[in-house]
Amino acid sequence: MRKRPALTYRAIVVGALFLTSLHSFAQFVGNNPQAVDKRVNDLLAKMTLDEKIDLIGGDTPFRTHAVPRLDIPYFQMADGPVGAHIPAPTIAYA
Repeated sequence: MRKRPALTYRAIVVGALFLTSLHSFAQFVGNNPQAVDKRVNDLLAKMTLDEKIDLIGGDTPFRTHAVPRLDIPYFQMADGPVGAHIPAPTIAYA
């Protein structure tokens, strides 16, 4: 069995790290709260009342509805859209 030189492995690792960092930069919007507030207000102004109400609930217990008309994806959550709750009897209360 032929062993590859350590330099080849390092090049592969560095290349993989570089490629994964490119993906994270593509998703970075910047730290501009005014731009975020403007975008949120613009989207809210474009949404119908039914679309806003749909964001309160979800199509499964752990995600909200999407709004395809405005390119708003569904949001996946760790708890349901109505909050963390278990319908079984419990002795632990928050």
